[in-house]
Amino acid sequence: MKRATVVSGGHPQDPVIAQILGMSGMTSAGVSVSAETAMRVGAVFAAVRVIAETIAMTPVDLYRRSADGKGRARATEHRLYRTLKYNPSNVLNSFQWREMMAMVTVLTGASYSRVRIDRGTGKTRLIFIPPGYIRPFMVDEDTIAYEYSPQNGQREILTSAELLRVPFMLKSPTQAMSIIESQRETIANALVSMDYANKNLRNDAIPPAILEYDGYFKDKEKGREFINWFQEQTSGSNKGKPVVLEHGIKFTKIALSPEDLQFIEQRKFNVTDIARIFRVPPHMIADMDRATFNNVEQMSIDFVRYSMLPWFNRFEMAFNTTLLSPQEQEEYFFEFNVDALLRGDITTRYRAYSIGRQWGWLSRNDVRERENMDPVEDGDDYLTPTNMTADSSKDPEKEEAGEESQQQGGGGTGAARFQLISGG
Repeated sequence: MKRATVVSGGHPQDPVIAQILGMSGMTSAGVSVSAETAMRVGAVFAAVRVIAETIAMTPVDLYRRSADGKGRARATEHRLYRTLKYNPSNVLNSFQWREMMAMVTVLTGASYSRVRIDRGTGKTRLIFIPPGYIRPFMVDEDTIAYEYSPQNGQREILTSAELLRVPFMLKSPTQAMSIIESQRETIANALVSMDYANKNLRNDAIPPAILEYDGYFKDKEKGREFINWFQEQTSGSNKGKPVVLEHGIKFTKIALSPEDLQFIEQRKFNVTDIARIFRVPPHMIADMDRATFNNVEQMSIDFVRYSMLPWFNRFEMAFNTTLLSPQEQEEYFFEFNVDALLRGDITTRYRAYSIGRQWGWLSRNDVRERENMDPVEDGDDYLTPTNMTADSSKDPEKEEAGEESQQQGGGGTGAARFQLISGG
């Protein structure tokens, strides 16, 4: 494509420009919300971590379609296979690179890596670019390019083939939506609640109980001795044991006020609200209020299906359209292997394997592969129920008579019979 020659002034990280454009992040609660300040909230940190680590730990492979389009095989000989699976760059392994790309996308709306191809070896490297150094712009109505402004270096214009871009939801071809920016009021509420709680603990901490005494101690040292004695009697091995207070001293436990209880409920709601905006099940960020043994597994499966699959698709489409040429896209494609994330408990898995094995769409080695076990000799055979095998030599009238005989108790045990069909 034709490179653009006009480069606008002003670095995209310039705080003055950000404030003019309304990107400073100030909220109605009076606090500024940015990617860094949002990560101070435990629920935000946990949600971002869950998404980023799931993308990083899920295997991604490059596949080649078969000639008939019905099958596929790992393209281990392709130059890009090891790049995405092991070492995208010289300083980051695959886990680190994908985790960083995912974290930046979740926090800022888009992540970028420069695509460099070694002319000698043909090896492709993906150089991560920190957020704020890329500005997308339209060259014409159907062409997008990127202004790259490194912190210490000359500005460049990069084409779509030179820059890998993984965006979140797009508001326009050049503008991606940031979860933090669009939901900063919700995150500001959590920040204010957290800061209020910390100030309370630091300055206005309320003791759990009060000891009332009509008299007075002759000196402060006697008072401290009594307090130390009382703590010894109510903690450690003496915790829970009755204590006898002399001289008319009364013990009064301080209960939480309705305002305190409301504040605690507000903080819990903040966690639920943040889980909602990141579309992460609450139990995955340690909110177990509504979790049970019966629904945690189903919620985890729903997390993969409805939360992570869109993220996987975003990365897959970026890999396919940027790293593969149009000709290669006809034959090759990248895909995340989510099977391990969707696996149920061992009883459910083995029951499913049994059904698949008996009905002929799983071999022994297929099952062993899914369980990360080595293949066995002659383990590629597939079973087929004999009553599911078509045989044109049979006489339909005799078959019908035979079925009537069996229904009248004339023979057969009713047990399923199978024959072996070689799976090659």
